Amino acid sequence: MSETIINSNSAAVSSAIVSSATPSSTGSENNASTGVQSGNISSLSDLKEQSPEVYSAMMQGIAMNICSRMAQQQAHLKQIQEEARRASEG
Repeated sequence: MSETIINSNSAAVSSAIVSSATPSSTGSENNASTGVQSGNISSLSDLKEQSPEVYSAMMQGIAMNICSRMAQQQAHLKQIQEEARRASEG
């Protein structure tokens, strides 16, 4: 999973999130049938109002990313502590 920086004031980031969360299609008639609407989203509150499902999925993804990074950092810290313990013992 690539690391993405979220800026709540960035319409480009929010629009990219909305477009990436919608199913891809080959024709414009497919977009109309799935209810995909294009528009500008200037803040997270706009995203939450216009598309609560996308907002919820984005928040869940951010939370999962935070948890994953915390677990990686915890494992790294544990490794450092074990190496320091071994070095001090002999």
